[in-house]
Amino acid sequence: MAIRRESVNNDIFDTYLSVKFELVKHLKRRRLPIVAALAVIAPLIFYVKVPDTAGVFAATVLSFISLLIIISAAMFAGDAVCGEFEKKTSLLLFPTPQRRSTIFAGKYVAALLATFLVVILYYLVMTLQIAQLYGWGQIPTELAKSFLTALVYSASAVSVVFLFSAILKRSISSTIVGFLFLL
Repeated sequence: MAIRRESVNNDIFDTYLSVKFELVKHLKRRRLPIVAALAVIAPLIFYVKVPDTAGVFAATVLSFISLLIIISAAMFAGDAVCGEFEKKTSLLLFPTPQRRSTIFAGKYVAALLATFLVVILYYLVMTLQIAQLYGWGQIPTELAKSFLTALVYSASAVSVVFLFSAILKRSISSTIVGFLFLL
């Protein structure tokens, strides 16, 4: 029983290490800052024409969220698996004492966390805009349902692009096919 618990703890720690490595890789490649900047700047574009009600403003701003989710899923999960084989880093990665399942789980969780961060930033900026323009009391209650739906859609989009990354051999082809499939 103690051996099994130790094995589970090792798997969780190995998955954590994979998540940390992938997130640092997204930061070094400047993917995360670029998509996060897009998530902050995109809602600000809708200041050009401000509608009369907060609900209409929220609906207008949310018209871009599905495209942002697709872009971030393609950016973060597009080369998660096939990039290791394309760059030959899998030759260094797979002989490690870490199990393959923890490596793949860490890569998926890192892509999911990065996509969730982008969605959270977008909704945060939009909520602050609504509060600034119409007041805190005018924030639509449907916004919470929309946020949860966006998170579920993000998880689905990352899963689909991750699947293409596992099937295809080139990272650019898996990113493009995943983007076009979701689009």
